[in-house]
Amino acid sequence: MSMQGFICSSQKRTNNSSYHESYLLFDITYGDCQNETLPTNPYKAIYDVYTYITLVLSPLNVVLNGFSLRIFTHRAWKNSTMSCILKTLSIFETCFGLCLLLHTLSHSLLENYVSGSDGNEWLASVFTISTQRRIGIFLMAFHPILSGALFAFQIARNWSVVLLAAYRYDSVCRSIGRVSAFSRVSICVIMSLVLAAAFLIALPRVFETRAFFCYSNAQIYNEEYLLAASRVYQMVFIGIITFIVQSGGPVICVCVLSFFVVRQISLRRKYRRRNQSALYHHVSAALKDPSDAANANRSTPARPVERCQPSGDKLILALCFTFFILETPAFFSKILNAYLRNNFPLHDVYLSVIANLLIYLDSTFNVFVYMASNPTFRQVTRLVMGGNRICFVLHLKPLLPKLSSTKSNARTSMDTGVADSRTRNYPTELTTVDSTLNLPAVDNPQ
Repeated sequence: MSMQGFICSSQKRTNNSSYHESYLLFDITYGDCQNETLPTNPYKAIYDVYTYITLVLSPLNVVLNGFSLRIFTHRAWKNSTMSCILKTLSIFETCFGLCLLLHTLSHSLLENYVSGSDGNEWLASVFTISTQRRIGIFLMAFHPILSGALFAFQIARNWSVVLLAAYRYDSVCRSIGRVSAFSRVSICVIMSLVLAAAFLIALPRVFETRAFFCYSNAQIYNEEYLLAASRVYQMVFIGIITFIVQSGGPVICVCVLSFFVVRQISLRRKYRRRNQSALYHHVSAALKDPSDAANANRSTPARPVERCQPSGDKLILALCFTFFILETPAFFSKILNAYLRNNFPLHDVYLSVIANLLIYLDSTFNVFVYMASNPTFRQVTRLVMGGNRICFVLHLKPLLPKLSSTKSNARTSMDTGVADSRTRNYPTELTTVDSTLNLPAVDNPQ
């Protein structure tokens, strides 16, 4: 299989019996390379368990986030700014899960191409040597691209959650009379810019390493660092930029914005309760005067009334809370990476694997956050899924029936519209630990 059209290559002869075709992401060796092998990865058993779990979570991620996207595109949802953010977030999450699945599969196949691995015999029993060469070269060329795309969609989904928290902050804390900075048009532009910036930031991840492929036996016999060998790259890109855009920045922003939203809601509730309590006591005292009893009786509430919190607030706060809890280990993993990598490498691997799996869980279980926090999502789920038995098990309530515009139903329609307006305020990362096949880790791979 010729890769001349993919990346410019050069040929150089090393001795009389072998020569190389050098590409940007890999190197093909023709000649005496059958006896060269890669060292065994000391953490292979941990990575194998991680791979198996990821292969279970990634297709589940695609299915559940695709289902969420189907729900958010239903006509029962208003065509609002919040709905636009949720649709885009579901798209990012679905693409993230798909890239994760393809990335994990390609990495598992590449592991079988490593010289000396147990997968060599399996490949030889299934494919001819020419087919093994084609598949191996294809995987070496496109696996780094999948790694970059996975990293980009992780960044995009993280900052989508930040945008969701910022939108809620703007809605709750914006002063009276000031126009909102978020509209459907501006949200689409912002989301497009976020995705473009994410791919631009993720581009260097494609060129971190290069593999050496032995054409004679179709095996990978060596690997080397490209950008990852640079100290400047490790300190500036991995240590600072990646930390800020991948985990540190989103976690801090969501935490701060959610704090101010909760604080503002708490202050408003406190102020409302105080006013209602003062009014209640004032009217109760006025009842002692018989002349004012009739007027006071009409204006006296039975008890202080607490306005229900909009369901959109519950959804956003639940989403931000789960994001903060499940993304925090990745945050600390980045901070402790340099220390653990040099002093406790095994602990660093465990922390990296756990942090990555929690990121996948955060992305996969968004649908359950939506289901638990938003009644409209549950109602539309019932309508989309159909079947009373399934909906009975999930405890889903039916959608309100459509009312005709006849004169007799006008009042009921108005009441239904008011009830629906409370439930239609809508709103939610990752470089996997595979960066190379057997090279020692140079960064914490969240």
